[in-house]
Amino acid sequence: MFRIQPVKLEPCRRIGAGSELFVVEGDSASQAVARCRDSQTQAVLPMQGKPLNAWKATKARVAKNELFMTLVETLGTGWGDSIRPEQLRYERILLLFDPDADGIHCGALTAMFFFKWMRPLIELETIRIVHAPLVEIAAAQLESPIYAYTEEDY
Repeated sequence: MFRIQPVKLEPCRRIGAGSELFVVEGDSASQAVARCRDSQTQAVLPMQGKPLNAWKATKARVAKNELFMTLVETLGTGWGDSIRPEQLRYERILLLFDPDADGIHCGALTAMFFFKWMRPLIELETIRIVHAPLVEIAAAQLESPIYAYTEEDY
């Protein structure tokens, strides 16, 4: 069956075993990840704006949410009572959000969506949270950049 891909998805050439979907916060993060990914096996999907609190929302309200329905369509599994984990298009789903307060909140809301409506994917350990560095420190004296993940590291 032919499916239309979500408009903002940066697809990878090969899906299934060995493939990954990066779910990122916004277009600029999507573009940055798309530039440095392996386009053979890594797809990128930007989430725009703050996700709905799917933990409190009804199924009907979640079904109207463009962010989550784009995610469900991209994954290919369905959701809620009709989820079919065996139809997952990617081996891993990587949640990569900014390390600031908004990014942490978006990541938590997205994780709650998975926990309430797509829990089999969590139980199969297909979902990972990726922590991006807060700051990259580069200097002529350094062989390679140093990454700070917290204010204290910086």
